[in-house]
Parts: sequence; C-alpha cells; structure tokens
Amino acid sequence: MLIAGYQLRRATLQDADVMARLDREATPTAWSVQNFRDSLNAEDQCWLLMQGVEVVGSAISSIVLDEASLLNITICPKQQGQGLGRGLLEHLLEQASDNGALVCFLEVRESNQPAIALYLSSGFTQVGVRKNYYQLEDGREHALVMKRELSINVSRTI
Repeated sequence: MLIAGYQLRRATLQDADVMARLDREATPTAWSVQNFRDSLNAEDQCWLLMQGVEVVGSAISSIVLDEASLLNITICPKQQGQGLGRGLLEHLLEQASDNGALVCFLEVRESNQPAIALYLSSGFTQVGVRKNYYQLEDGREHALVMKRELSINVSRTI
C-alpha cells in the first residue's frame, strides 16, 4: 500500500533516462540507461512512483513461469525512510502473484542494511551469497540472495 500523495504508473521506454538518473543518485551500483531500456523492451514489470509530476521511485521485476525476480527498486535519497520502498515492493509482489509467480528472488548488496531490513521484514529469507557480485569504485561486494514464497491469488484460480 502506498502513502497518500503518491501514484504508481507503468514506465515506458521514454522513462529510461530518468530511471537511470534516479538510480545513479541512490546507489553505487546503478544500472545504465541501456539496462533500463532492456527491461522496458523485455516487457518486465516496470513501474514509476510519482509525486505529482516528479519521479521519486522506480521498480522492476521479471516473471518467468512461476518465478519472479526483483531486479531493481530505487527511491530518491531525499524520500527514503518514508515507507515508499515498502509500498513499491508490496506492489511488485502483488503483481507477481497475480501473474502466476509462486516465489520471488532478489539480490542485495551485503552492505545495504536498510534494504536487507526491508526484505527480511517483508518475509524474505537469505538463501545464498554471490561472492564479489557487485563492482564498486573501490573493489567488489558480495550479494545476498533472498527468497520469498508468494501467496496464491485465489481469484485467479477460480
């Protein structure tokens, strides 16, 4: 559930530049514009969180058969800590379940404690580590692999 005053809309190919800019502001392992274009062209679940006309967040997941992968969640640094990331995460998980996914996986930098806390409090558990997964300016960092089982949307099965 999102906070009052914010809206979700599907991202389009024209949003790739603003999504990449937002990602660069928020994380040392930002995606390139081409990464965002690739997800938008692949018809992944790509969403923008809007406050009026301003993009303050984005989220991308993909679904293959009954597995969802959370690929990217970004919140503008000035807006972090207000529950917006949780709202985007809940939306992606609901969309994944509605589209037949039974499980969701993600990777997160092991130093990204706020994100790890969000994922743990949202029912994810750590199932592995990808050593030296993220390239940083001053070296590499491990990724924690996390997993969450999704509820079956009963209305879809009737």
